[in-house]
Amino acid sequence: MVLATTAVVVAFQNQQSAHPLVQALLLTVLCLLSVAAASGLGLAQRLPGRSGLVVVQVLVSLCALRAGHFEAALSVAGPPALAAALSWGAVLAALVAIWARGPRAAVAFWVTLALQGVMLALVVHATPYLDDVPLYVTGGLHDLVHGHLPYGGSVPNPFDAQETARYLAPELVRDGRILIGFPYLPGMLLAEVPGYLAGDYRYGHLAALLLLVVVWRRLSVDRTGRMLALLAVMSPYTARLVGAGWVEPLVMLGVGVLALAVARGWEARGVLAIAFLLASKQYVAPVVAFLVPVWRRLGLRVVVAGVLLAGVLTLVFLAWGPRDFWHDVVATQPLQPYRPESVSLMVALGNEWGVPPSWALTVLPLAGGVLVSALVGLRGRPGATTSAAALALGVFVTLLLSKQAFMNYYATVVAGLLTAAIAWPRDGHGAVEGEAG
Repeated sequence: MVLATTAVVVAFQNQQSAHPLVQALLLTVLCLLSVAAASGLGLAQRLPGRSGLVVVQVLVSLCALRAGHFEAALSVAGPPALAAALSWGAVLAALVAIWARGPRAAVAFWVTLALQGVMLALVVHATPYLDDVPLYVTGGLHDLVHGHLPYGGSVPNPFDAQETARYLAPELVRDGRILIGFPYLPGMLLAEVPGYLAGDYRYGHLAALLLLVVVWRRLSVDRTGRMLALLAVMSPYTARLVGAGWVEPLVMLGVGVLALAVARGWEARGVLAIAFLLASKQYVAPVVAFLVPVWRRLGLRVVVAGVLLAGVLTLVFLAWGPRDFWHDVVATQPLQPYRPESVSLMVALGNEWGVPPSWALTVLPLAGGVLVSALVGLRGRPGATTSAAALALGVFVTLLLSKQAFMNYYATVVAGLLTAAIAWPRDGHGAVEGEAG
């Protein structure tokens, strides 16, 4: 359960309560332990099959009312007692879903999802857009649905002068506007359309997390897996992730769907999941070795089809506006400033002993992600566990060595590690504990 322990600790560390250097060192140690476990370096054989620490952490997470993260929900839910009833009702239903069997467990599971969905919908309804990400997404979607190129535009600058200097490169700001249209790859743009058409693209993120719970539940084969599955909506960071409008919930769902496709032998869904992940956020590109276990389980044809589909989708938008696409998706990345508040080993060390040279800030994250992803993807057993772990740990190392690394980025790491932990018994890495369900 090294993978699950790391996932839970990462989620809590991103509350940023410890000294940044302590945080970064702890995450680094956990990352190395996870790499050793997932790549078959012998560590996993010396660990107990199920960690009591993980069980305690998960139960604490399930039972936390998360008042700070649900303040928005409280403000629109009427009496505070109603929000408390929703939260405690979800906790009790989750416990029944984990430990009961048969129809009772199934009913409790869907009740849990319904209650959590209501609370997260309240958060979306009550939370205003907080930073530049929602402006990029809504602006890009508005252009797309009206037949305009979503790349190459600009959005209003929501930051004051001090924040602008910290968050944005000077050449990307002019006359009160940020000179970026849509900064992600086109797979992300298309995936955001359903939520946008529903009135707020964040409802698509809410739906993605609810679907991720269902995917993880179907992937699990034991009680611990069912417990971990509920973390997609009951983790302390979920409300903020959805309310802020960060795009990671869609990437998280993509990781889960690919793992389930690999586990069940679903070729067509595997192709779609691969295509989406490769055409979603840029930090997936260096860790393509996560496709090796997919190839070894589903076959080369599935991987090639997924890569080609992602390539065609990207080329369509590139051909639509080459210069604008390149500016938003590629050219702006190295321009992003060094962020001293990042949860990153590179930044923590830089804050203590000086900012590293620019080449190190560019080369080391890419090299580290490629190396770790390849180590896990090539050495691990074929299957969902290794694929999810190779992606998650590759991104993990990339973030630890990056000049920018924030809670929403680490959400992809958490999702990948939990996916790997849930799939671990199914892939034959150890004895399955408890009853399947």
